[in-house]
Amino acid sequence: MNSFLEKIGSYHILTNIIPGAFFVLTLKYLFGVELSTGGAVEDIVIYYFVGLLIGRIGSLIVVRICRHEFGKTKWCFIRYAPKADYINAAKLDGKIEVLSETNDCFRNLLTASLLLLPFAHFYSQFIQHVPLYASWRCAAVLLLVILFAFAFREQTSHVRGRVEIALEQGKN
Repeated sequence: MNSFLEKIGSYHILTNIIPGAFFVLTLKYLFGVELSTGGAVEDIVIYYFVGLLIGRIGSLIVVRICRHEFGKTKWCFIRYAPKADYINAAKLDGKIEVLSETNDCFRNLLTASLLLLPFAHFYSQFIQHVPLYASWRCAAVLLLVILFAFAFREQTSHVRGRVEIALEQGKN
């Protein structure tokens, strides 16, 4: 187990496993919804996958909400450094990548708390009154397909941006 955790690295632990465990355990203790299996390896996989879902929802929805410019004002809740500046600065200061990992962890915890826990509470109340059986499974699969399609598109954009910056820096 320890070698497994060492191989996946701090980024995946901070951005996937911790928020996934937070969400799964909060579901258990606040709403009585049990996703854990009791097996350590299986639970780590569940935490990782749930955290991965939370991360994608956070990067696709929460980041856009926090970066939104309200009306004609230029105020927004967060402001990212330009990608080229980030890449150059990370080469000069290795701590920037660690801070970015921690930043992504907080984004995922915010996503779990702001969007997913209220949704889970609403859903757990709703499902008690309306049995949905198989129909919710089809909707869940469709939502996962949509989520991962947009996450794939976003990640491709990040890779393309880094390639363009690296090529530009190579010319200079």
